[in-house]
Amino acid sequence: MNARGPHRRIAVITDLHYMLDTTVKPTTFRPQMANGQALDPIEKLGDFLLANNIKADMLLCPGDITNHAAHDAFVKGWANLKILRDKLHATELIAVTGNHEVRSRASDLMKIVGIVEETVDPVGMLQSIEDYPALFSENPEKRWIYWGRGYEIIEDNDIAIVLINSCHFHVTMQANEYERGKISQVVLDSFKKRATELASTKKFRIVLMHHHPISHHDMEGAGQIDMYNGSKLMDILNESYNDWLIIHGHKHDPRLIRSQGSATQSVVFSAGSFGAALTGALATKTKNQFYILDLESNENASGTLEMRGRIESYYWSSTEWRPAIEEEHGLPNGCGFANNVNIDDIATKVRDYLKTISGSFIKWAEICEIFPELNYLMPFELKKLKYVLNRLKVNLGGDSRLSFPTELSL
Repeated sequence: MNARGPHRRIAVITDLHYMLDTTVKPTTFRPQMANGQALDPIEKLGDFLLANNIKADMLLCPGDITNHAAHDAFVKGWANLKILRDKLHATELIAVTGNHEVRSRASDLMKIVGIVEETVDPVGMLQSIEDYPALFSENPEKRWIYWGRGYEIIEDNDIAIVLINSCHFHVTMQANEYERGKISQVVLDSFKKRATELASTKKFRIVLMHHHPISHHDMEGAGQIDMYNGSKLMDILNESYNDWLIIHGHKHDPRLIRSQGSATQSVVFSAGSFGAALTGALATKTKNQFYILDLESNENASGTLEMRGRIESYYWSSTEWRPAIEEEHGLPNGCGFANNVNIDDIATKVRDYLKTISGSFIKWAEICEIFPELNYLMPFELKKLKYVLNRLKVNLGGDSRLSFPTELSL
């Protein structure tokens, strides 16, 4: 692997689901999972960040700040996100719109012509907030392009962040538009050339959206249908011949994988929910999470700029924030992604190295220093690594509940 190149630290928080908590006196707004609790997890997260000197260049939110288009709850959640941005020492807070921001769930009675005084306009309320979905400091009027065509781009010399409003068509009030996100063919046609330009000039290439652009198995009954034209969007990104990082929310189920692609396979990061009340099978698989992505950009032998990154994952224990080290915590702290990872080759090199050391025993942190590729493993690659190491007769030490082994030996 190449030496560490230019890097950016990106904080990610999604699906806060702020709502009125009527169990608290006086009434207040909290994330859904904190209703009735003494502690507000976003306040505790700010304390955790400061205590551990955790910083980021920017804070990204892929939507669902509120619940059921409750505007007062949204205002509180947006204000707390700005406080969190400041505690991270981040320069920007950038969001996209989630279905809960615009879905008023008004009854059919509210749609009858003439009931003007009962009209519900959640989009208009969002548009009244001048720094949402982002400040667009170079040109504040660009936020109207986001609302008008359904996407806009924030960029500097090194990074491009494409904000896609996958809820752009929810306001049609058609029931089937509530079922999944959508990007129109007209937008895709206009974006294709721009995507290629950005891919060839920017060291960091990110798409931020709420809905999942590729199939994601359902755990909680939310978003069973893939985003309309999501696969076409992925084709455009992959055919730019440079890798992209797609960050989305909505599913509440954290996942980090590569997309399908004949030439380039972009990374799709489904961020777990910060504030939804997790139930059923999903509650046994993950906890509420918050992330820091440490992204790097390196130039390969052909001059192409490739991204790789490590992910710091933190989970809410119901009383405090902690690193996500057990499999039931969700996306593991210390996972990541990189290009052209060969698990069989890495496992063989690890086994051969163990043969050369006295006692044939080494800590996981130490082996990661010797073989830096181990710092950039996706969760499914980590599982394959464990399988191959076992096949090579390498013993994996540590609690079986942990995502990473604590030590390796022969």
